[in-house]
Amino acid sequence: MALHLVYTMDVLPACVATCSATDAILIVADPSTHIGSHTESAPPCTVYVLTDSTQETSGESSDWPRISTDQWVELTVAHPQIVSWY
Repeated sequence: MALHLVYTMDVLPACVATCSATDAILIVADPSTHIGSHTESAPPCTVYVLTDSTQETSGESSDWPRISTDQWVELTVAHPQIVSWY
């Protein structure tokens, strides 16, 4: 049960390939990056997108739920292992 932090969208396919159903992925990458085209298959786990008050979200298109920094902290508490992807 790991939380995967994705800091660049180029590594998303490799991250998805290693995830299991009990994991979670948090996209921390630049919000202006188009997220929909970076993975060919549906991730086996929940994918979240980190947003905060300084990020513009109206132009983004994604079905993935957006979470706040406080919710990010909750995810880190719920997942005993953290894996960072750069």
